[in-house]
Amino acid sequence: MSDAPTPFPPTGPQHGTVDTFDSHACLGTIVDSAERRWPFQGTSLVDGSREVDPGTPVTFVVARRHGGTFEADLIAPLRAEAVRAGVERVLECETRRSIDDAIVAGYQKHPQTEADAHAATASLRAAIEEEPW
Repeated sequence: MSDAPTPFPPTGPQHGTVDTFDSHACLGTIVDSAERRWPFQGTSLVDGSREVDPGTPVTFVVARRHGGTFEADLIAPLRAEAVRAGVERVLECETRRSIDDAIVAGYQKHPQTEADAHAATASLRAAIEEEPW
C-alpha cells in the first residue's frame, strides 16, 4: 500500500474498505481497490453517525482539502452492508419486543400482590440505607 500523495486523484465514486477508525479522534483511513490509503474524518460519513467499523466496505469520493491534500469524503457503507445492518437492527427490536411481551404476559398471569409490593419497598429501603450517601 502506498502512502505517497497522488498527483491526480481518482474521480467519481470509489470502492474501498475502512482500514482504521479512531472513534475518539473521529479519524480513519480507507484502502481503495488500488491499495491506496485515503484519510477521512468521521464527519464525512453520509449517515451522520460519525462511527464506522474497520473492515466495512464503503463507497466514497476523493476530495481536495486545504493545502492540496486529498481525503475520502461522502463515505457510505455498501448497500449490502446497509441491508445487513438493517436486518440486524430489526432482529434486535423483535427480540426485545418478544422479551417485553413475555414480561407483560407473566405479570398478567401472576399479577403483583400487596405482599409483593411491600417486599419490594422494604428491599428498596434497605438498599438505600446501606448506601454511604
